[in-house]
Amino acid sequence: MHRSGTTMAWNVFKFCTALRGLGSIMILLVLGVVGVTYYAVVLTNYGPVLYGGGFDSLTAFVVLILFHGLLVMLLWSYFSVVFTDPGSVPPNWRPALDEERGDADPLVASEFNNGVSSDPSSQRIRYCRKCNQLKPPRCHHCSVCGRCVLKMDHHCVWVVNCVGALNYKYFLLFLFYTFLETTLVTASLLPQFLAFFGDGEIPGTPGSLATTFLAFVLNLAFALSVMGFLIMHISLVVSNTTTIEAYEKKTTPKWRYDLGRKKNFEQVFGMDNRYWFIPSYTEEDIRRMPALQGMDTPRTLLLSVSNRNVTFNQFGLMELHLQGTLLSPLPQFLAFFGDGEIPGTPGSLATTFLAFVLNLAFTLSVLGFLIMHISLVVSNTTTIEAYEKKTTPKWRYDLGRKKNFEQVFGMDNRYWFIPSYTEEDIRRMPALQGLDYPSKPDFDSQ
Repeated sequence: MHRSGTTMAWNVFKFCTALRGLGSIMILLVLGVVGVTYYAVVLTNYGPVLYGGGFDSLTAFVVLILFHGLLVMLLWSYFSVVFTDPGSVPPNWRPALDEERGDADPLVASEFNNGVSSDPSSQRIRYCRKCNQLKPPRCHHCSVCGRCVLKMDHHCVWVVNCVGALNYKYFLLFLFYTFLETTLVTASLLPQFLAFFGDGEIPGTPGSLATTFLAFVLNLAFALSVMGFLIMHISLVVSNTTTIEAYEKKTTPKWRYDLGRKKNFEQVFGMDNRYWFIPSYTEEDIRRMPALQGMDTPRTLLLSVSNRNVTFNQFGLMELHLQGTLLSPLPQFLAFFGDGEIPGTPGSLATTFLAFVLNLAFTLSVLGFLIMHISLVVSNTTTIEAYEKKTTPKWRYDLGRKKNFEQVFGMDNRYWFIPSYTEEDIRRMPALQGLDYPSKPDFDSQ
């Protein structure tokens, strides 16, 4: 750790080896969410409706066809990212041209000097001190994988792999199909979710109802989270930029790899539009476009990039710089999709972006649970009793909204918003101790 003026550089990912242990856990977590969703949509809500006939049967058929189609594409894209090598530097690779001087001034053998430039201050030839080898353009070292990755974007714990030149398209398709699938599930389960807060009886067992509720909340949270990442990566594809390069691009008047939107898109998805939406390339595209392999990336102009006193950590992001100035998360989040320069280092910007998306997802998730529990408090019901309450014409413990509220929060309004009760409330209200609950007949007889 060192200090320079008011800026402090700190490698927050120094102990990154723990991420390698997540491996199968993250894959099992993804499959678990898929399993819960499948049970709620297919086995509980829409599968049984298929045999009922009428308009509901047709609706269920359409929902199930879309659900299974998107699920196949989602899993295909996901496992393509997991099992595809993102791209490694070939052994004994040497650049044919200098990054700054361009095509007209090829390098000579004396300039390599065992892998580094003959001029100690020159940063034209990029060299990885961890791998002890030269690095091609747009290549960065990943500390989790322990190697350099071609056109590295970031290391993703959800796919237990780096996202680089050879699997970036698959990662984008995974985000795309995840967003469509979770949006479809959220829309499909919305009527069942709203029914939880109605007065009518909801068909199903407590287990199936709980699974439906959980599936709705999870898919809503994932849909909103993935939407933010999808929008960010679309903006990166359009400008032919990786997450790591986003910072470098902000500090240059013209980005050397920006070939125009159409060609930028083709650098990731290929030229054959029949393969744009499947995690694969044609042999013709692979042969004609070396950029798909991460080695030969066309550029518009070779620009000199000044040396920056930063390093890359295992996520492909730069070391986090703690600065004195903090920006409001929402304006900072919206600034990612503008054309102006965003103040801050890649580490702080990535942390802000991640914090915004995570908190938005948790806010919406908690909102659903909060609404549910408010409705339970108002009717003096627990989650377990909600099913029993639906089967009785009148709930015995429903004393009216005000008294129901007091059965949980007490009578002294000064203590409603702090986790404590007054001694007087505890003495006067045995219900706060969980042993003696007034019911309607008892209450009316007093």
